[in-house]
Amino acid sequence: MAEIHRRGHEVGHHGSLHEPLEGRSRDEEEEILVKTADILQRITGERPVGYRAPLYEITDETTGLLRQHGFLYASNLQDTLWPYLLHLGAPPLVELPTTWILDDGPFFAYGIRPPLYRQIYPPAAVLSTWQDEFRGMQAVGGAYTLILHPQYIGRPSRVLMLQALLDLHQDLPRRLDHTRPRAGAPRGERGVRRGHGRPARSRDDGDRDGAAAPAPPTRSGAPPGLTAPRRRRDQPSLGTGPRRAQAITLVINRA
Repeated sequence: MAEIHRRGHEVGHHGSLHEPLEGRSRDEEEEILVKTADILQRITGERPVGYRAPLYEITDETTGLLRQHGFLYASNLQDTLWPYLLHLGAPPLVELPTTWILDDGPFFAYGIRPPLYRQIYPPAAVLSTWQDEFRGMQAVGGAYTLILHPQYIGRPSRVLMLQALLDLHQDLPRRLDHTRPRAGAPRGERGVRRGHGRPARSRDDGDRDGAAAPAPPTRSGAPPGLTAPRRRRDQPSLGTGPRRAQAITLVINRA
C-alpha cells in the first residue's frame, strides 16, 4: 500500500475489516474510523480524506463523524448522478455518488455457498453494461464512479475488459480524476452543489447545463490526466497487493 501511495495514488478509508456499521453505537463507529485512519497514516504518512463505508451503508452518525475527523468527501449514496455538498461546514463535505451497477462485485464476486453462490458474468457482458451506462450519462453529465476490487477485476480477461473500456472513451469529453474532489470549493462553484447536486447553468457553460466540476488536484499537485496510464513493466498488476476496493471516477461533460 505504501508503494501504491508513493506512485501518486490516493489511499482512502474503507473500514478496517470491512465491518458493517449497522447496529453499532456512535462510539463503536468512531473507534473503527479513527483506528483505521491511524493505520493508513502510519503506512502512507498522510491522513485519509476520502471515505467509503463497507457496502456503502452509513448511519445517522457517519456524516458528523467524518466532519469531526477532517474528511473532505464521502462516496456512499446512490441518490443522484452529480457530486454535491453533504454539509457546508469548514471545510465542506462532498458526496461523490455511486451505484451498484458500476461495482464489479455484483458481477464477479462468487462463493460456493450463499449469498455469493451465484452466476459469474462474462467480461463482455460487464463491458457492455458499463459502456451503456457511460453513454447514458453522456446525455446528462455526472460522476461515473467505477468501484473495482483487485481480487475480482484482476483476472487477465477482466483487466483486458477494463482497458477496452478506457480505450473506448479516450477521445470523449470527460476527465479521469482521482477521487479526491475540490472539497474546499465555495458554495455555488460549478459541478459541486448542495442537495441533489445537478450543476446549474452558468455563464461559463454556454449552452451546456451539465458541465463537470473543476478537476481536483492530485497528491503530487499535478493536474489529473485524461486517461489512466498504461501499466509499466515494473508495476504490479491489478491482481496483486492489498485486497482493497479501487475507485475510478469519470466526470462526464454533458453531450
